[in-house]
Amino acid sequence: MAEERAKFEAKRMAEEEARLAWQRKAREAELARQKESDRMEWRKWTRSALVQSSSTSGVSSSGPLRIAIRLPTGSRVVHTFSQTATLTSLYAFVDSQFIPPQFNPADDPTSLPDQTGVGENALESHISKVGPAEEYWGFRIALAYPRMEIPWKQKTKLLDITHLKGGGQVVVETIEGRRSPVQNGNAEEDDGYHTEDSE
Repeated sequence: MAEERAKFEAKRMAEEEARLAWQRKAREAELARQKESDRMEWRKWTRSALVQSSSTSGVSSSGPLRIAIRLPTGSRVVHTFSQTATLTSLYAFVDSQFIPPQFNPADDPTSLPDQTGVGENALESHISKVGPAEEYWGFRIALAYPRMEIPWKQKTKLLDITHLKGGGQVVVETIEGRRSPVQNGNAEEDDGYHTEDSE
């Protein structure tokens, strides 16, 4: 009887442990899903508040800054930044490329519940709360040639980055363990955009 009781108790404990482990996994999965959902909301807000507003506001009279960007999918986009654009502008533009095509820009949020401030200040404030920055972005940006990482820093102008003063080419690399952006799936053809650095 004692032996059977011990077996029954061991089985009950094993089942309880399995149940608790399943609950823990379900909680972790829900937290990860919520975190990803919140991240996507910030990404869509960034597209609405920073990327689209900067492309409609034009460029400064001293001339545009054209940057060719090679995405992790292999596709390549060229974006024109103003001479006063910051590193946050570049990272925000790249981040907007991670939004799956089924999310219509017209539906992007104009504000978020935990948002403090407006524009780049709001985004930089949010990143400082949830940081670290590299984990928030989920990708790195590096000069194509010479190969040199451009880590994100607040209030840094693109013109302060020597190799981007006349425009340039950068590559985007996802950080290990993060998903690459959802795009059309095909690498685009080379767009023929070259800078003096690429010659």
